[in-house]
Amino acid sequence: MREREKELDGNNHGMFRKRWADHNYHEECEEFIAMVQNRNIEALNEILSDNKDKDIVIGTHGTALSTI
Repeated sequence: MREREKELDGNNHGMFRKRWADHNYHEECEEFIAMVQNRNIEALNEILSDNKDKDIVIGTHGTALSTI
């Protein structure tokens, strides 16, 4: 899985609020939350499909978990 792309000043409280209020909002050259969500759910579904009838543990970070 790759890290979400962001601008240099993209990790501040104001940007977080804008991104989560509108999942299609993004700064120039940045992924928006809806893109991150689609990518994360696609990856999760692939992992689950590839591991049917198995016990698995998936670890991730806050944004990925929040979008799933």
